[in-house]
Amino acid sequence: MCTAVTDPAFFVVPLDDHLVHRGHAVFDTCNVKNGRAYGLSFHLERFLRSAELARIRHPYKKEELRAIILRTIAATGMRDNIFVRYWMGAGRGDFTVTPKNSTGATFYVCVHGDGRNSGTVSTGPSTQERGRREFMSDAPLKPPLLAGIKSTNYLLNALCAMDSEGAGGALGIQADADGRVMESSIANIAIVDQCGVLRTPKFEGILAGTTVKRAFVLAPRLLEAGLLEGFELGDVLVEEFSTAQEVMSFGGGHCVPVVEINGEKIGSGTPGPVWQALNRLLEEDMEDSEYLDQVPYKEMEAQRRPMQRDAGSQRALAAGASGSSSSMRGFDVLAGAAYGYSASTLLSVTTVAALTGVILARVLM
Repeated sequence: MCTAVTDPAFFVVPLDDHLVHRGHAVFDTCNVKNGRAYGLSFHLERFLRSAELARIRHPYKKEELRAIILRTIAATGMRDNIFVRYWMGAGRGDFTVTPKNSTGATFYVCVHGDGRNSGTVSTGPSTQERGRREFMSDAPLKPPLLAGIKSTNYLLNALCAMDSEGAGGALGIQADADGRVMESSIANIAIVDQCGVLRTPKFEGILAGTTVKRAFVLAPRLLEAGLLEGFELGDVLVEEFSTAQEVMSFGGGHCVPVVEINGEKIGSGTPGPVWQALNRLLEEDMEDSEYLDQVPYKEMEAQRRPMQRDAGSQRALAAGASGSSSSMRGFDVLAGAAYGYSASTLLSVTTVAALTGVILARVLM
């Protein structure tokens, strides 16, 4: 069943979902460009690995999740400037610490503006042209197990970013007690050192970022162009920032130059040639690579047509159940889906999103 609903106010999560009250959940993301989803395959692999490490029991196969996500993207009708997030919770049913009494794992998908429009940290042209300022954070590091899971436990990530924001930066950078750079709040960090070697910390005690991993697959082309002398995963010391030629932040499919850390310029204080080349390669990868999935816009439109006759009653239902404005301030929700509930749960959570296979769609951009 796939029903279009026009009000994003319906996309709610029950309080008794362990995703909400225990943070027992994992999530991941996906970029969309030119009507195609980029990197969904390797993002889903990490997503399912995170779910396994978090001991979330679920019935979903990779291809089933892929189909749900692609259909949700298609519900927006948008082909560019959108970003996809999806979550798997340990289940709902009570407020105990473990999900032993839950009704089963839940899966949510949300499609929204890609940061140029959604109020998230910008990765748009202006930020990339001038570079980003950052500050070191003394927020505690996650223990290794949590660091390797892309879970919804982002309190320490938020504190890291808030440290940097408070000083005039953006995402923050963390280091361990020995002065080894670890990661940013929501991104991996890499430097081009004095010898022209691109280096990023080993994925030990930090999340293995899909964007930086993809960048290192593309990095050999920069050796051929004479822009790099080498590339490697290895220790990066905080003190090396002062002598680095370039520093970069990788996350969300983007590469952003960091031109200043703790008030000290990196290199010339402007985005460098290695960043420019890597950024171009990542953008090209989104347009033409083996990691692209075509979004089924035509199929979704064909399913939507028979429902248009009932659009008036759907709008009435939306207004009656939400009791509020359909807009979500500062956040452009374009579509969403919720799976893992039976139709009988509708009254208990008062949301159409509780229906298995429901897709919520609204274009606000």
